[in-house]
Amino acid sequence: MNKAYQYSCTLLKLERLKQNKGQKEVCYGICVPSYLSKIERNQVTPDSHILKQLFERLDIEFYCEESFMEYYNELIESYFEQMSYHLEKSAYKELQSADKKLSYSPLAIDWLIIQAYEDNKESLKQLSQCLDSMNNKQRAYYYMALPLKKEEEKEIIDLYIQAFNILNNSYSLVKLILAYYRISQYDKVHEYVDKCISLALEEGNTWALGFCYRMVGTVYACLHIEDLMLPAYQRAIHLLQNTYWKEELSEIHYNMGATYLQSGNYSLAQTVHPMV
Repeated sequence: MNKAYQYSCTLLKLERLKQNKGQKEVCYGICVPSYLSKIERNQVTPDSHILKQLFERLDIEFYCEESFMEYYNELIESYFEQMSYHLEKSAYKELQSADKKLSYSPLAIDWLIIQAYEDNKESLKQLSQCLDSMNNKQRAYYYMALPLKKEEEKEIIDLYIQAFNILNNSYSLVKLILAYYRISQYDKVHEYVDKCISLALEEGNTWALGFCYRMVGTVYACLHIEDLMLPAYQRAIHLLQNTYWKEELSEIHYNMGATYLQSGNYSLAQTVHPMV
């Protein structure tokens, strides 16, 4: 069965039960109850016209027109590209305006994933119940939306690794590198940074490239190794200055200043970061 329609069939059942309606009541004049039962159990791929009629019987408009699907699928792809390249997520505003339509369409899982990235915790709960209806790409983005909880560190990091194996892009590695940094596994940070730099160069992802050098510099700052910290941070500054991401340089300057303070180099610390 088409994965997109598989979730739509599950959604149909949930809505029917929510409204406390029986199968005969919902499918009368549309299809036989046994066929509706197969639809709800994902045993058949229903014609989109039948699915639309069944939703209408529940007073819900199911959006599956080809023009709708094509337009919003392109917007969804734009959203993930903007997120991966750390650009302004202009696609999200337009997707948000079609919230109800997307929620009752074959694009519902993609829309739930996007909402999860926009800090909608309820979306993560819903997504956890429909893993079987996701394709590999959707599953990868869902995994990366999961927060790194202390009690589940190993399990979540394993899922981040699975996400990278599916997507094989610099953004999925950024997520993994950040996770290893947060649990102070600096050897793993170094192991994956080189891969991330190669992918970022191949993709032309300037932000991911700057992130890699910033992360290397930050690791050396944590270890108070000034001689190795400075070249990495200088590369990051060179990449990010005069760009959309120049505000991220404040963290670099702060870390440099803090490192120099730690080593007793007060005059240099003030030069790098006057606020220290």
